[in-house]
Amino acid sequence: MIRSAADELGNKLVDLEGHMLQLKATGHGQDDVRWESMLVEKLDYLARGVSDSDFAPTTQQVAVNEELKKQVAQYSDETRQIMAKDVAGFNSMLRKRGVSNIIVKTP
Repeated sequence: MIRSAADELGNKLVDLEGHMLQLKATGHGQDDVRWESMLVEKLDYLARGVSDSDFAPTTQQVAVNEELKKQVAQYSDETRQIMAKDVAGFNSMLRKRGVSNIIVKTP
């Protein structure tokens, strides 16, 4: 029971992480052409492009920034929901069985 609940929670967290980071990247070869860039890589690319310029961000950069901000908000909401619902439920199950909780620090 605990093992399957832990696996389910772990899968949810890894799935969410996979939207933010490219988990298939190895750091070798041609990862950036093999695997799609995820949110963090896109934000990094945009930030470098804007910071390297002597001019104001282009219309396209502003539009991409707005889209990425929406994605950040979406994944932040999903993270909060998982922490509030799934992690809290898992901790409750652990307490009922006399097992220490997962420690979650919230801002």
